[in-house]
Amino acid sequence: MAIAVYRALANDADNNQEKEEFEENRSEFEELAIDLMAQCHSTNPEVAQVVLSRSVKILNDRTCLELAGECEARKCLFHRSCNGLCKEIWNGHILKENSNWLIWFSMIFPPLLFFIHYRDKKEIKSIATLVSNLNL
Repeated sequence: MAIAVYRALANDADNNQEKEEFEENRSEFEELAIDLMAQCHSTNPEVAQVVLSRSVKILNDRTCLELAGECEARKCLFHRSCNGLCKEIWNGHILKENSNWLIWFSMIFPPLLFFIHYRDKKEIKSIATLVSNLNL
């Protein structure tokens, strides 16, 4: 949120000194957000992705990932936690061990779908349990 506020203030600033100060503050908050994501990711990557994708009431039921996108916090969006989350959302229940070529060729030749490995119900349930145990 601070990144968006400082970006708007920098755009509305009258002189260059104020504009530079607001941009400096925005950059500082963006670095703090990146450091926080890096700390969460190093502790537990799965929990970091859950935190990014969980809607928060204080943020009007938006996710941290949505907020970073709205604020145009590119450095935050380029972090490996955000990239991993976007890839998980894109892939759905398809496991990471599948070759990209296999997935692309299965669109052209549908019988190849039988060779793609998907998450089992236990793994999906454990992720759901992890999400429900977080109190955000």
